Amino acid sequence: AQGVTTKTNAFTYLYEAATHTLTVVSAHGSPSPSGMSTHDKDSVLNPGIDAEIINGTTRYICTGWSMTGCEPAAGIGNSLSMSITNDAVLTWQWATNYWVDTAAGTNGSIIEPGWADAGTILYISPEPESYFEFAGWAGDAAGTDSPLALLIDGPKSVTANYTATLTAGTQTPLWWLAQYGYTNDFEAAAADDPDGDGYSNWAEYIAGTAADSASSRLRITEEGTVPAGQKLSWPCSAGREYTVLWGTNLLEGVTNVLVSGYVTPETGTAVYTDAVNRVESALFYRLTVKVPAE
Repeated sequence: AQGVTTKTNAFTYLYEAATHTLTVVSAHGSPSPSGMSTHDKDSVLNPGIDAEIINGTTRYICTGWSMTGCEPAAGIGNSLSMSITNDAVLTWQWATNYWVDTAAGTNGSIIEPGWADAGTILYISPEPESYFEFAGWAGDAAGTDSPLALLIDGPKSVTANYTATLTAGTQTPLWWLAQYGYTNDFEAAAADDPDGDGYSNWAEYIAGTAADSASSRLRITEEGTVPAGQKLSWPCSAGREYTVLWGTNLLEGVTNVLVSGYVTPETGTAVYTDAVNRVESALFYRLTVKVPAE
């Protein structure tokens, strides 16, 4: 203590505190020390805290700290060394990240899932494969914007969908024509008949037959009679819708519907039993096919 002489010969004593408090403030994590703690004057302290906290689809990153009452006044990182010379308040600072879950449909790709800074705009571009095009967003985004400007105001999930690029006239997929060696002028390619079987490429695509083999044809075959009726079969392709018609007189036309909207999930051989016309002495069948509208 220091004595100060006054005119009345009285002394005033000024005392300097032997201890000081450190108050730690943090919105996240487990700081050390925490809350308010008391320390001897000029003690060297080494406060610290978690570098990151992950809570499901939210992540908090410690970006640094600020302090009043003592030096240094601010810094980066999740630790510091200080001498406590006065009462002080240390505040840990945080940045928020949100998880962005991204996915791509078939025939395309997209950026990998990851963390993004809260409050920012994340630009995401769809990447279709050759002969395919971007069809639109699903999840926490909609429409066909490319790139997508996604506001990161919380965890997000977006999916990019793709569809085949088609010829304008016959709606023939370019990828299908490309597998037969066509690389340009796809409108003309769709009308071409490389195997000379009388069926253009676009017709071969619908039928599910090979464009480079004249022996590849769509035909219905009678396999014989089974107890349930007449067994029929035909080569089928996935994603096609078949209709089987029947009649007893070619002159009158084969127009009676035996089954329509018959869809096979896989490419192979379709088998169907005609249980309607078991007593007919003569039957004719006709098979039609189409690609269902999406």
